[in-house]
Amino acid sequence: MILTGGEDVAALWRGRYTTALGGARVMRRLGWASLEEMGHALLGEPRPTVLLAGRGDIVLADTGLGFGICTGAKAVGMTPEGLVTVPLTSCRVAWSV
Repeated sequence: MILTGGEDVAALWRGRYTTALGGARVMRRLGWASLEEMGHALLGEPRPTVLLAGRGDIVLADTGLGFGICTGAKAVGMTPEGLVTVPLTSCRVAWSV
């Protein structure tokens, strides 16, 4: 179910992998060499700088977090260890939602 009324981009992934390695393989099969490339394809043009990210925007962190959500001066996301918070300055790209 799509709560926002937009396209369900997760449908490309759902049920196709169970590990990070499997996720990377699916990403390559879908034609993307990196998470950033995939973000550009699915989310469009990013903000000019990550420092313009607003609360709720999607960010890509350089910390191993991968994609996360901007909460202000920080971003949060899920890792195998659980919910992680990182400084927004450790993110390299932000997309408006």
